[in-house]
Amino acid sequence: MKVKINTNTLRLRRNRAAKANEMIEVIASCGRKFFKNSKGDLGHFDVTDNGRVWYVDQYRGNRIYMHRRSFDYYWRGFSGGGTLKRLVESLANYVKRGEPVNGYHFGPWHKSICGGDLWAYGEDMDTVREAAKRLGFYNIKEKVNK
Repeated sequence: MKVKINTNTLRLRRNRAAKANEMIEVIASCGRKFFKNSKGDLGHFDVTDNGRVWYVDQYRGNRIYMHRRSFDYYWRGFSGGGTLKRLVESLANYVKRGEPVNGYHFGPWHKSICGGDLWAYGEDMDTVREAAKRLGFYNIKEKVNK
């Protein structure tokens, strides 16, 4: 049975996926180049014609279905760690339903958390944070105990 999706919903999901993919491109362009493999392939979101949202892993090329209620079992083929998994989940919820992405994914973090540099991006984290602000993903106050 083919599922029909409202064309407006499909358009919104594809627009949000493009925005999430732009955030991934920025993350992949600096620092430790998360979401980018040695051949230059990027992880990205894909929205099919029936409105289903998939994340395509940059290393294995696996398509990971983003509509499961229990994510843990269905993340086979995801090459990132737990921090990136949570970011992808948050971006997926944004793509699917327009839920805001928690700005805490992008720091700044307290010095007790990996010396304040959770991703080990150093000064490149400022580039990521600026892109998150520009794209509307950075929705926290700038108060952090250093």
